[in-house]
Amino acid sequence: MRLELHHHQVSGISFGEATGLGAGMLTINREELSALLLADERLAAVSFDLAAPGEDCRIIQVWDVVEARYRGDGANFPGILGPIEAVGRGVTHTLKGMGVVITNPSSRGPEAKVIDMAGLGAEWGLYGRLHHLVVQPQPAPGLPAPELLYALRKAQVAAAVYLARAAAAARADEVEVFDLPPLGSRPDADSGLPRVAYVFQIHSHQRPTEDAEPVLYGNNVRNFLPTILHPNEVLDGALVRSYYRKGFETYTVQNHPIIREMYARHGKELEFAGVVATVAHQTEPERLQSAAMAANLVAEVLGANGAVLTKTGGGAPHIDMAQIAELLEARGVATVMMAMDMSVDGSAEGGSLFSFPGADAIVNYGFSPSPLALPPAARIIGGAPETLVYGRPASGAIEVDLEVLAGAENPIGANRVMAAHY
Repeated sequence: MRLELHHHQVSGISFGEATGLGAGMLTINREELSALLLADERLAAVSFDLAAPGEDCRIIQVWDVVEARYRGDGANFPGILGPIEAVGRGVTHTLKGMGVVITNPSSRGPEAKVIDMAGLGAEWGLYGRLHHLVVQPQPAPGLPAPELLYALRKAQVAAAVYLARAAAAARADEVEVFDLPPLGSRPDADSGLPRVAYVFQIHSHQRPTEDAEPVLYGNNVRNFLPTILHPNEVLDGALVRSYYRKGFETYTVQNHPIIREMYARHGKELEFAGVVATVAHQTEPERLQSAAMAANLVAEVLGANGAVLTKTGGGAPHIDMAQIAELLEARGVATVMMAMDMSVDGSAEGGSLFSFPGADAIVNYGFSPSPLALPPAARIIGGAPETLVYGRPASGAIEVDLEVLAGAENPIGANRVMAAHY
């Protein structure tokens, strides 16, 4: 399956009479975009702001970040904006160097993430280096919380597609190809390279999904069993972030660093065997079933002799991931796991969840309670300057846990934090 990403570089954004991209400058017709999003009656109003790298600006109440993309020959974000249709093949246009940020006016505490466009926050976070269109919706009166969250998701991806469609007629600055043939036709059996699979935990049901919550092809992944996905599907809009805050931003799924790294090394250092999607479950029988099925898919269907595993959510999903790794190690499949230390004091408490023979390759991508002091910001987007962020006005100096700074800690490796042990 061959996917071409046609990248169009964005070096600046402004509002104007017509939406389009020229010489790296993206112009947005604010009224046209507003009318598109307000066709959803769950939203009473919507406003837009722009933020640029290096600007003394802080975006608050951040709910998610997505990259603007448009599939000209198929469905865009299937299951959310249109009918279910497989993605991962053909041509997709992307706007590089920018993000579509959507805010949630009802979010509080750790749910309300922050993006700083300058200073320490921009250095530690992932998104201060991008130009942003910030979409700020206001819900219709009395709208239930699940309906609001669905409206936020739909508005964000609709805005992303609207912007990228405007660039589809322009010549791409770069074309990136992701091409992995079907398993049965791959001439890599005798390559001598290790076959490596990726086990991608896409959600944790420690926070059960809502009935209509779109995660994978618009599905809420309840009762989800391990499933093989083509890596191109992950990159091309099949998967978006769930509503749970302890996860990845959709932007990082679209630019999944592990999948991209596997592709970059495919045929050189390893053979990319494929992706197995899993979820973290609530009960031990569900965990055991999921672990057994995932291990079978990796070892017996994909024929891998190595696997990278990631998890999402809090501490409990460690166990789901570790149980799969334990079964794989017992079959001779070498595993590497990625996990945030969830212990309350930075001790070995969180790591004890991985106490089994063979768990000797674990990558730590952060420590959840790590505090970070951020300086004052001259401009606030997503709320009033006096809006409280961890008990302090947003425009002043604030101290937040590292996980609250969007893009500082990320369970699939798209983060700015690195730990090294010597």
